[in-house]
Amino acid sequence: MIAIFNMKNHCLYLKHLLTFGIIIVFFHIKCYAFYNFYNRFESQFSNKNNTNNFNILPLKIDSNISLLKSYDDSISLGTFLMHTMLSSQKDSLYQLYHTKFQNFYFKYQLPIDILFIGRKISWENRLLSFEFQPLTHNFNINPVEGFKTNNKLMLTKEFINSSKLSLGLDTRYGFNSGTLASNLKVMYSTRTPYYKSIEFGIGTQINQFNNENPVAENINSLYYLLDNMNYLKIYYQKFIKTGYTFELKNGLKIQTKFYYEYREPLSNLTRYPIIGYTTRILPNYPTEILNQQFTEHAGALLKIQLKWQINSHYESIGSKQYLVENKLPTLILNFTQAIPKLFKSVLNFNKWDLQAIHKQNFNQFGTLNVHLIVGGFINTHHVEIMDYNHYYTNQFILNSYKIASFQALPIYLFSNKNDFYLTSFNQYQIKGLFNKTSIKKWDIFVTLNANFLYINSTKYYHEYKIGLEHLFKYFTLEFVYGLDQNNNNYSGIRLLSNFF
Repeated sequence: MIAIFNMKNHCLYLKHLLTFGIIIVFFHIKCYAFYNFYNRFESQFSNKNNTNNFNILPLKIDSNISLLKSYDDSISLGTFLMHTMLSSQKDSLYQLYHTKFQNFYFKYQLPIDILFIGRKISWENRLLSFEFQPLTHNFNINPVEGFKTNNKLMLTKEFINSSKLSLGLDTRYGFNSGTLASNLKVMYSTRTPYYKSIEFGIGTQINQFNNENPVAENINSLYYLLDNMNYLKIYYQKFIKTGYTFELKNGLKIQTKFYYEYREPLSNLTRYPIIGYTTRILPNYPTEILNQQFTEHAGALLKIQLKWQINSHYESIGSKQYLVENKLPTLILNFTQAIPKLFKSVLNFNKWDLQAIHKQNFNQFGTLNVHLIVGGFINTHHVEIMDYNHYYTNQFILNSYKIASFQALPIYLFSNKNDFYLTSFNQYQIKGLFNKTSIKKWDIFVTLNANFLYINSTKYYHEYKIGLEHLFKYFTLEFVYGLDQNNNNYSGIRLLSNFF
């Protein structure tokens, strides 16, 4: 039920308050000075020549691609009410509902957030927020650092003019190795009217050789403790970076970043933190593509990204702007140029990749997600292992959920510096076929996946998956089967979640 009352240039939107079997909640918002729900409403607001009708709306749509011409092709009354609810004042009924929600959150949901998901604490009156990662990501173990702690903190301050200042601190310490890595990152962004941001970072950090970061360290710790296996291959990095991003028009962004890095190898501990855990531990580098550890070196990199979300536009609510999703693909072009001899940089290569990301909703027939990537190296005069073309792969039964991933492929088996590669990730989420089954009642979706990786005629891989998504709201169960060019079989069961 929806009811709207004219009260001195204000209106009340009623929904979600249990009264005589009708769910209603009070939201007090500024809107029209009058309402007319009869024929005069249509004739007055459907006049295409009278564009001043939109000046009395608190909702503004900003688009350089399609101009607003009439009421019907711009915004409906339902959309208007939905957005005005977001900025509504909180009356006593809302506070009562919010209090009950908070009691439930702190009793049941908060422990899950602290342990597995992470937490964002906000002070709305000061436009301030504080984020920290979950405890399961803070304390882990590996044969390079031993027992280690990793704390990531983020403080964000928002301003009335839609600008934002973020300050991030990342500290990591290995108790057995004595290795300390700490860095500071600062980012300022604004939208006046188009998006702009500038960022700066300096310090030290420990990275995976695979820049897609496919190995979840908490899951790797379990494998190391229970099965004496380690898949985490890491190195030490001193760095300084700076970046600038600006939006040319709605949905078209250009990002430039400069990195200067000094990379140092790390070796396994001579005395492992747990007695007996030495027999199956491989060296701390990808043995699939390296015969020995890399040598320390300096590198200077310039990265440029062009991102275009086709036919996108923003909606302004008060002083804030929100990107409106559309049904057209997003295109991303990346180019990386190594700069040799700059501050003793030894790297000398350049590479590129072009991505197309699209989500097609077929309503009751399901949703199709497609992510295509094509790229390669232009020259390879001096390329280090961490600059190779890497892919998000997995060898764990437990792992984080990501559509653009190969869930059965060994992590570094297909890493390369070839001049061409092609990947295709395709997922079809089935919904409407199970409307009358228990699967629908439990809010579980069936997913079908077909993923491909092609490097050349002698090196390629294809993978197929069928999964049950939204198990207990947080998990996805997948059955994976993959084959490479030699018909080697890679298969298994995967339990995926953002907890990991």
